[in-house]
Amino acid sequence: MHRGIYKTDKGLFINADINGAGNILRKEYPYAYDGQELSYLYETTKVVSYTDIYIGAKSLCNERYTGKNHQSGIENVNHQKIFYRKIE
Repeated sequence: MHRGIYKTDKGLFINADINGAGNILRKEYPYAYDGQELSYLYETTKVVSYTDIYIGAKSLCNERYTGKNHQSGIENVNHQKIFYRKIE
């Protein structure tokens, strides 16, 4: 288990801040999630690089990342020069 990662009762790994925000919402509105399909929150991730935000920013790897949408999950991520391992 890594810092900032929370394992749900269904075995999914999510960001701990997202989990905390959800718990705060549920405390104020107890029925906020009843009957809601929330899988869209963790199934896809939009990737935005700092070179997309800041005009004139230079990438350290001199290549532009073109795969803006990818499946979320630590086991699916393999960006250049960054390697993640599956948390078990």
